[in-house]
Amino acid sequence: MILLENILIIILKKKPSIIRSNRTSIAILNGGENKKDLSSLASDVFLYFGLGCRNVTKLYIPKGYDIKQLEPYFHYYINNSSNKNYFDNYLYNKTILKLSKQKFYDFKNILLLNSVKLHPPIAVLYYEFYNKIEEINFNKDKVQCIVSNNAIQFKSTSFGECQSPKLNDYADNIDTISFLTS
Repeated sequence: MILLENILIIILKKKPSIIRSNRTSIAILNGGENKKDLSSLASDVFLYFGLGCRNVTKLYIPKGYDIKQLEPYFHYYINNSSNKNYFDNYLYNKTILKLSKQKFYDFKNILLLNSVKLHPPIAVLYYEFYNKIEEINFNKDKVQCIVSNNAIQFKSTSFGECQSPKLNDYADNIDTISFLTS
C-alpha cells in the first residue's frame, strides 16, 4: 500500500494543479455609504453565516466612523442567531472576549472587534480604522473580494455583490477554464 501511495505522489507531482488557499473578503468604507450600501454590506457579511471566501470578515473604516450605525442593518440578519451552531459560536466568542476584557461591540447577532487580523472566528467581524485610504494594508493573497464604492487603488466589488461573482470572476483570480483546456 505504501509503495502505491509513493508512486501516486511521484506521478501527481508532475501534473499541474490548482490548489486553493483559505481566503476571505474585506470591505472598505469611506463614511459616505447610503442605506442601500449598508444593507447590502450586511448581506455580504451574513449570507452563508459568514463562512464563504466571498463573505466580508473585515471592515476598514475611517477614523471617527460610528460603528453603531451599522447595527440596524446587521439586525436584519438576527435570525442567524436562531441557528444553534451559529448562536453557540456567538456565545462562546462573546464569553472569551468578556473574560479577556477586550472591548467589542455586541449587535446581538455578531460581535465587532478591532483587530489587524483578517480571519475572525464565526460570529465575529473584525474592523480596523484608517486615516487615509492609501494607508490601508493587507495581504492581497489572502483576500478574495474587496467591497467598496470608491476603493481607488483596489479592484473592488459593489456592496451586496460579493456572493454574485461575474462569469470571469475566477476563484483566487485563476482562470479555471484556461487551466482545464491547457
